[in-house]
Order: sequence, then C-alpha cells, then structure tokens
Amino acid sequence: MDFESLKEQFIEQFQNYKSRIEESEYYIRLKEGYDKLTPNVQSLLKAFGVFLVLYILYSIPASYTASANEKLSYFEENRQLTRELIRAGRIAKTTRLPPPAPSTQQLTSNIERQLQTQQILSSQKLSITPISNVAAKSLVPNSITQSGVKTSLKNLNLRQVIKLGEQMNSINSSQLMNMVIQADTKDPHFYNVDYEVAAFSVPRETKVEDKKNSRFGRKNKK
Repeated sequence: MDFESLKEQFIEQFQNYKSRIEESEYYIRLKEGYDKLTPNVQSLLKAFGVFLVLYILYSIPASYTASANEKLSYFEENRQLTRELIRAGRIAKTTRLPPPAPSTQQLTSNIERQLQTQQILSSQKLSITPISNVAAKSLVPNSITQSGVKTSLKNLNLRQVIKLGEQMNSINSSQLMNMVIQADTKDPHFYNVDYEVAAFSVPRETKVEDKKNSRFGRKNKK
C-alpha cells in the first residue's frame, strides 16, 4: 500500500469515529450546553482547550526527556564508579607487599654490625635490649605489630653520635624512633646516647590460603 491509500484510509476512519461521536447522546448534550453559553465563555473554553492540547503535547516528550537525562546521569555515575573499582583492583593486584620486618634478633645483629663499623669499643657499650611498643599505641593501628631494640652507649664523640644515628636509621625495614643525648658528667665533650630502633610489620593473611589448600587437599584425597 502506498502513502496516498494509507492517507485516505486514515481519513475515512477518522470521519467514521467523528460521526459516531457526534451522534452520541453525551456529545449532543455538550453541544447544546456549549451553544447556550455566551461568546466570551465560548472563547475562553476554546483557549483553554488549545492550551490543554499544547500542554499535553509538550509534557509527554518533556517527561521522557527528564527520565532519559536522569538515567543518563545515573549511568555516568555508575560508569565512573566502575572505572575506579577496576583501577583499584588492578593496583591491588600489581602492588607488592613490603618485605617482612626484621625480628628482634635480626635488629640486634644489625645494630651490632653498625657498632663494629663505627669502631665502637666494648667499654662504650652499655646495653642492647629489646623493647616493645616503641611508638605510641595511638599512632600505630592495632593490626600493625612492632618490635624494637634500645641501644645505650657512652663516651661518644659528636661524629660518632651523628654517624651512628644515620646508620641506625638506614637499617632495612626499620626506623630510628627516638634518640636521647646527654653530655657526659666527667667530660662534656663526650656524650651518652640511647638509640631506639623499631620495626613495623603487617600480618600476612594466610587464613584464606590455608582454607583453599585444605579444600584442595580434601578433593585430592577423595
């Protein structure tokens, strides 16, 4: 069917519906009531009818447009969130865990090695003792474990004080947390120093891996 035949068919159907409406009882009553109105009231009704039709024609596409804009903004927000989650997942996969912190024994041996390097005499060594909670608990989360060593030395010259501080701070996976310096009472040109070195570590989560291994072990046994 061509466009002309569809147009004629549409016009014919429209005329049929129009004639049915005009022959209906409700339409006849409305028509009689409308004819009895004054010309001013009839003009107002016509204007209101035109406004109502225009409002309907405008509101329908406007509502679809508002809904489409809302869905578009929702999609943009979710897309950005999805990108951030994917980026965070990639970073988590590629990020390597820091090396485990040295134990107290390892810290002690490293400190003794530094003392030998700086040619610290046995008479200058007071004590090398392990300590706990080197850093304040308010500064370190409960999930972080910490271990430390306190090294007390005496009769150090200024060069040795500075060099040992640098060496203590350069020990792998550890940090010089505190250094107390006091001038020697007998000779103020020498100093008594306490170095506090701490190592921090994050416990590795092995529970999930252990569960997986146990499951695989059970499957293999079966």
